[in-house]
Amino acid sequence: MRQIATIPILLLILCCKRQQEQVEKFIFDNSQINTKQTHSYVFYDDGKIKIDKSVIYTYRTGIAIDSMVFTKEYFYNGKGQVERTTELENGDRELKIYDEQDSLVGDFKITKDNDTTFFEKTVYKDGKKSSVTTRRLVMKLLDFENQKEEDLRNFDTVLIKKEFQYQNNLIHKTLITDQKGKLKEEIHHFYINGVQNKKDIYSFLQGLKYLKETANYNLENNNKSDYIAVGKDGDTSTVRKTIKQDDVNIISTNYKNFGLQILEYYNEKNQLIGTIDVNLTEKIKNIVSISYDNRGNIIEESSYRLRLN
Repeated sequence: MRQIATIPILLLILCCKRQQEQVEKFIFDNSQINTKQTHSYVFYDDGKIKIDKSVIYTYRTGIAIDSMVFTKEYFYNGKGQVERTTELENGDRELKIYDEQDSLVGDFKITKDNDTTFFEKTVYKDGKKSSVTTRRLVMKLLDFENQKEEDLRNFDTVLIKKEFQYQNNLIHKTLITDQKGKLKEEIHHFYINGVQNKKDIYSFLQGLKYLKETANYNLENNNKSDYIAVGKDGDTSTVRKTIKQDDVNIISTNYKNFGLQILEYYNEKNQLIGTIDVNLTEKIKNIVSISYDNRGNIIEESSYRLRLN
């Protein structure tokens, strides 16, 4: 199994130059646009955002046929960290809580009806992240023929907890449990000179633990995020690589099991300026373009979808 797993890694390195030439450049065709979201800001004197007014336009054959307006107000604590945001149109809020070391330990999204639809709680011990608990409320499928107002507050709960175990100040093992406390995944992390070079992901089926996937990281050129993942049968499941193209860095992630490829394009300021998602199963390509003001705030996000032949 281990010998099989090394073969795709060698091929990935040997074919790197050819892949750099083959990956498509980011081109956005404005004549195809489906949706556009624009942002206009009001700032505090120190340059922080006070108001973000966004307008979402829907297009048909290049003409805007509908629009929706959303206005978000920002509030900050004495250290300049975002403490609260409020959606002025619907009253939804987001609250953030920080510890004495200024680490974010609580993030809550609350509706105008005081339903907490999302929270993420992070626990630190001895300066290290010990656990992260994430809970989402997902609206249940509505019966549109007999819909009642109270049905809009009928949710399913999805909760995931990640616990981190350390050795020599590095994460050695990650344990992932569900809302019932049942262990769902166990991830083992391996390092070379303090840099992660491999991780083994184990899952559980009827109480039995099995190796689901092994990810090997490509540490060449000081790139610590590129990897190739191999499933339990030795088949390549995921390939993530960073490609330099002119002044643009492209992160390509290919989820082979799902027939999905995601391309992310970053400019010289490391700002995400575009994405291309290709779903080979459904034969659909989604293209998104993002632009910024001179302060680094997003001012426009546009997208469209193409059907592949």
